[in-house]
Amino acid sequence: MFGYIDKTAFLAWIKENFKGVLSTHFDYELAEGIIDYANSLEGNVDLIYEIFPEITREEIEKFII
Repeated sequence: MFGYIDKTAFLAWIKENFKGVLSTHFDYELAEGIIDYANSLEGNVDLIYEIFPEITREEIEKFII
């Protein structure tokens, strides 16, 4: 699927729905870097589905712009 992830909204959603997952600065920067990389692949967000298997496709699609 092609589109770009709204990084700020998606990371805020992860912090709210998966308490403690992005609790350290390292974890947050790692997730941020993964999203930036997926967005740099001409909006190919399939990488996000593979790296975050706990999050459904429908949940991620809410953040595609």
